Amino acid sequence: TSTTTTLLGTPESPDWGVGSIPGSTTAYTKRITFEDREGEAIYYTINNAPPVPEATDTCFLYSPTDGITIHQTTTIKALAFRAGFSPSEVASGTFTLKLPRAPVVTPTGGTFNEPQRVTLALPLGVPAGLSGLGISYTTVAGESPDNTADAIPEEILVGSNKSISAKTVCNNFVPSDVVSNAFTLQPFLPTFNEAETTYEARSLTVNFSCATPDVTFNYKAGGGWLTGSSIELSNSSQIQLYASKSGWNPSGENRKQYDLVWWQGIFSSDCYPTDQINAMAYDYDHHKLYIAGEFTGIIKTIDCNHLAVWSETEGWTGVGGGVGGIVNALALDESGNLYVGGSFATVGDSGFAAQNIAKWDGSTWSRVGESLAHNGANNTVRALVWSGGVLYAGGNFTTVYNPASLGYPVGSSLDVKYVAKYNGSRWSGIDGPDSGTNNQVNALAVVGNRLYLGGGFTALITSEGTSYNNNYVAYWEDGFWGCLGVPGAGRNGVAGAVYSLIPGDDGCLYVGGSFERAYNSNSDIILANHIVRWDSTEGMRALGDGLASEVDALVYNNGNLYAGGTFSGGVNRWTGAAWDQMGSGLVYAGGTTAVKALILGADGDIFISGSFSGNSNGVGREEIVSPCLIKWGKL
Repeated sequence: TSTTTTLLGTPESPDWGVGSIPGSTTAYTKRITFEDREGEAIYYTINNAPPVPEATDTCFLYSPTDGITIHQTTTIKALAFRAGFSPSEVASGTFTLKLPRAPVVTPTGGTFNEPQRVTLALPLGVPAGLSGLGISYTTVAGESPDNTADAIPEEILVGSNKSISAKTVCNNFVPSDVVSNAFTLQPFLPTFNEAETTYEARSLTVNFSCATPDVTFNYKAGGGWLTGSSIELSNSSQIQLYASKSGWNPSGENRKQYDLVWWQGIFSSDCYPTDQINAMAYDYDHHKLYIAGEFTGIIKTIDCNHLAVWSETEGWTGVGGGVGGIVNALALDESGNLYVGGSFATVGDSGFAAQNIAKWDGSTWSRVGESLAHNGANNTVRALVWSGGVLYAGGNFTTVYNPASLGYPVGSSLDVKYVAKYNGSRWSGIDGPDSGTNNQVNALAVVGNRLYLGGGFTALITSEGTSYNNNYVAYWEDGFWGCLGVPGAGRNGVAGAVYSLIPGDDGCLYVGGSFERAYNSNSDIILANHIVRWDSTEGMRALGDGLASEVDALVYNNGNLYAGGTFSGGVNRWTGAAWDQMGSGLVYAGGTTAVKALILGADGDIFISGSFSGNSNGVGREEIVSPCLIKWGKL
């Protein structure tokens, strides 16, 4: 408060003090002051009545020390009076008080996965005794609460998306600002009851759950959106899933990939080879499967003479007119050229002479080595493998034929011992001329620079004619023969014919055949039962109890070894700890089940060929009819 000296006379209307200009103030109380002028008294009213220059029950003498404290919206009228003079004109001002705090909403708005029980309460710090104090609220979206206090329920149940707007109201106060809280309800993220993994099954039911009750599950697996509490999968699929509920926002989306691995037919009851498939090769660049064997056609499809090719887009077609006899082995080089080995004298529609081995480049047949009078190999070829620009061949042959060269104007024959290699233009022995084994070679495999051989032999023979005791499986590396076990007179290898070899992913070798024992030495004898694992550190190791009879085919993929043969079910898988039969295996309703070849296709699929009519339904009949060839892989 300040003091102003004025000239004597009729006073002017009172001047409002600093901070006391009429208008709106957000507060529960306000202190009003006037400028203090010497020799003047100020009389005021707060009931909207005109003031008079004397104190009454309704007109008060202003005290500069106390000021005027108001507790609600108030109109103050005041005049100044000096003794002996007329009072001043009336100064009038309305001071509006606005409630400073909005109601307390608990919980505050947000996104919730469950219905909410919301309470409204007066703010803290409200003075006692305010007339008409209360809360006005609305739950209607876009609507503001009025200025009348409502009856406040103990709680407001928010069971769907809702906005609650509220303000504090009181008589003779401007209501507080409106507080608005939006409550958005959204179901919990739905879940899948079945684990995201690979299932070995022809179909799979995936069930859905949600911690929010009474939701609708919305899902799709490659098609449009559907609703339901589960989905029946018949192929590998990614499922997209969300939950919805009336009046709620949809949940977030959950996704899981389910891979189904099961048997898949390639042939059918009225479309199949006329005879057994002995060999397969897979062109990974073009996703084509070559099959070869004893068949001369595919019923109701094509005549193909022991050789055909299949793709999912083109189906079955012949290959260059086929081959004039039984095929035992196939190999592809890096350019896609196909090498065919077996027991035949011609290839193609025109009867092109090719003895037991030939090459198909996609349009033309050619011989694999030839002299003026002969070509190829002089006896059956049973195994082929291509590695590092070289074709390795094994079988029953003892002579191969090379073209003319210096000193050999009409070409030449080369004596070998059941195994040889071809560099694209000429044959040579593994260890020079007349080297190899003392009996037929049935299987070949290459690991790095090492060539493995398996067959019916019991000795290795160098080009100098030296013979080393070696039982049924051996290797050639960096100019030397090696055995699996103790070399020389000691026991090594296995105790019976070998028909299949396949490398593992850790440098090991898996060996399958008709043997029941394997040898690390004379005293270290392994009960192997037709299949064994070997590496240079641990030597021979049994795979569980082995298999019940002959193993003729092996393939390795992603830590699993697949074995095919004449045992029950025809095919089994070694997981690293145990054997399992992949469903109920295969069945041959008309005879003995026998798997002759296995090969890895694209995406980890396993193609299986031999003598069977389909996969077993577990009670001796086919679940899926696919004679002679079937696939195990992702649906």
